[in-house]
Amino acid sequence: MGLFVLFAVAAVIVCAVVSGVLVYAMLNPPRKTFAVAVAKGGATDPADLGWSAEPITFSLTGGSSSPGWIIDGLEPSGPTILVVHGFGDSRFGALTWTPLLIPLARRVVVFDLRGHGDSEARYCQQGGVETVDLIGVLDQLNGSSEPADGQVVLFGYSMGAVIAIAALGWIAMRLGFGRLGGAMTLLAAVILVLVSLSPLGLVMTAALENRFPRPNVMPENVAGIIVL
Repeated sequence: MGLFVLFAVAAVIVCAVVSGVLVYAMLNPPRKTFAVAVAKGGATDPADLGWSAEPITFSLTGGSSSPGWIIDGLEPSGPTILVVHGFGDSRFGALTWTPLLIPLARRVVVFDLRGHGDSEARYCQQGGVETVDLIGVLDQLNGSSEPADGQVVLFGYSMGAVIAIAALGWIAMRLGFGRLGGAMTLLAAVILVLVSLSPLGLVMTAALENRFPRPNVMPENVAGIIVL
């Protein structure tokens, strides 16, 4: 009996340690900062790839900020494509997608999610707060000197895909499904149901309610969503 108790206590300790390590890793992904990009020989600026761009700093929830770029596209009548990168990546990694996106867009926007790259926000929140941040970025783009003009495509990959999808569902719920149009309306409705049923969705919805009771971004601004 004593040996069983000993093994049980050891198992609890091991589970607690492993859980703690996993939680720490989820909240603190490896940061792909400017220094890391330089060390790996990757692009550290859109100009390295031949693109014209202006730096921008986006305000995030809680008063922190994250750097990004607004990159000029090659299609004047195209949309603004907002890239939402994946876990452990940053705006530098997002630049690798620009050769695909620049020919299709009027502008391509990349930025560091919280807890990533050179963002001031210390921890990654696995999409719960990042969805709030993304809606805020959309608001800031619409309020910039070059507003989105009703043409925004969210391009998300890995964790960024989840964040983009959740943001679409939230925008549709808050400001009306009908204005998104047929397929987008159906997609947004399905997203909303799935997100609302998940534990993360409950936390995320509470955060969104507190931060954005009525976002300024209009549904018609989101013209499409691409997730990988």
